[in-house]
Amino acid sequence: MLALLKDFNFSIFPSAINFRIDVDRLYSENTLRNNDPNNTIGLYQSGYGTTFNKNFTMSRIYGIAWNLTRSLQLDFNATNYSIIDEPDGRIDGIKRDTVWQNLKRLGRTTDYNHNLNVTYNLPIDKIPGLNWVTVKTRYGTNFNWQTEPLSTLRDPNINLGNTVQNSRTVQVNPTLNLTTLYNKFGFIRSAGSEDGNKAKNFFINILTSLKNVNASFVQTKGIFLPGYMPTTQFFGLDRATGAPGLGFVFGSQRDIREMALGNGWLTTDTLQNQLYVNTLREDFQFTVWLNLLKI
Repeated sequence: MLALLKDFNFSIFPSAINFRIDVDRLYSENTLRNNDPNNTIGLYQSGYGTTFNKNFTMSRIYGIAWNLTRSLQLDFNATNYSIIDEPDGRIDGIKRDTVWQNLKRLGRTTDYNHNLNVTYNLPIDKIPGLNWVTVKTRYGTNFNWQTEPLSTLRDPNINLGNTVQNSRTVQVNPTLNLTTLYNKFGFIRSAGSEDGNKAKNFFINILTSLKNVNASFVQTKGIFLPGYMPTTQFFGLDRATGAPGLGFVFGSQRDIREMALGNGWLTTDTLQNQLYVNTLREDFQFTVWLNLLKI
């Protein structure tokens, strides 16, 4: 049982922390000149034939890895995509101030996504006599928030809302190392040296031909909720309302439609015709290793 306590070994500091900001701006002007020699109107006075191509984006990427104990690990990674909105036309004068203000606000978030994974090795192999059994488990979650299209966002007559979705994955991987189990029995360990008892060796080889057994069970559930009005600030939560709740952003599969409706989180626009969706997937794998060479 001392092995269980030694394996706990809690760590109060993260193993790694990362943070990165990527800013990308494209700005170009294209003007078609009037080559008529009789044209006397200045180029910039008329604005004749000038088109603008602008794209100003920002990505904030951050994460943490934490080996809480020797058997328990946690990692969290998030990415926030945003657009720095720019006024129409050439950027000069007061328009520059508008761009700087939007940049200082870190832009308008269009997509937020994070993943959380918690892995734990059950300490079954630390129990005396069960060192041939290992069980690895994983709890994984994903959360995504996406804004509605800019064309409808700027239309006061349309209110489609944003979309949020999450998923939760539970995975269990047991492994039976039967060779380690067989070696606990003296008559099996000595079987190879008993050349005179070939029949006994033959039956022991048959008995011990199964070397390893691996299994894997993975269950993934998900929720898709359209017409979602709140924004996203910290870990996908809305600063003012706390929507959609810590449970949802970290994988809870509780049906939140009634709560969202009661708190005014959902649009009432009849043009919003996307459906609330639940998903479920389950996978099971079973693998065995046989060694028949000695039979």
